[in-house]
Amino acid sequence: MINALIFDWAGTLQNNIDVYVELCGVIFKKLGKTPISKEEIRQNITIPYMNFWNKYFPDMTLEKQNKLYAETIISLDKSQLYDGVKETLEHLSQKGIKLFVVSSEMSFTLLPEAKRGNLLDLFTEVIADVHEKEESIKEVIAKHNLDPEKTAYVGDTDGDIIAGKTCGVKTIAITWGMQAKEPLTASNPDIMIDDIKEILDLV
Repeated sequence: MINALIFDWAGTLQNNIDVYVELCGVIFKKLGKTPISKEEIRQNITIPYMNFWNKYFPDMTLEKQNKLYAETIISLDKSQLYDGVKETLEHLSQKGIKLFVVSSEMSFTLLPEAKRGNLLDLFTEVIADVHEKEESIKEVIAKHNLDPEKTAYVGDTDGDIIAGKTCGVKTIAITWGMQAKEPLTASNPDIMIDDIKEILDLV
């Protein structure tokens, strides 16, 4: 039985797909490349996110990508939570499930979004600005004395699933997020769900 859930943020709880496609278009144009389609982004997006960006810009550094991201995201429309997220997290919290976030999303966007959605008080800890997730997931497990066999990482990319498996926790892949279903399925998650509310049946 799962008694602790560590969530990815963007693409998993927050619907940022169209915003991210627009952001990619702006950055690609700024760097002199033709923007790629939403379908291509969904087939290739993953974490660590530099694996995606270096596929198109081999010489791009993490620092440069973060700078471009920060400069661009502030000019785009705000992302919204997926339907059912707030209610599901509230039910989980009421059941005594410990909730966490480990996300690549920048803190200056994630924290205000979580606050607007009245979610911050539901999480025991929120960790943003993460490129390599394994270390942060392990830190959460150690700091909060979690049992890996009763803990799950919930994400929307094959990279999330690989990170969770590396840390020895259960992995839950969500199909409504950023990455297309085919590469996500190929990562062999322990569980795959099509609706956030299905998590309630797992705890």
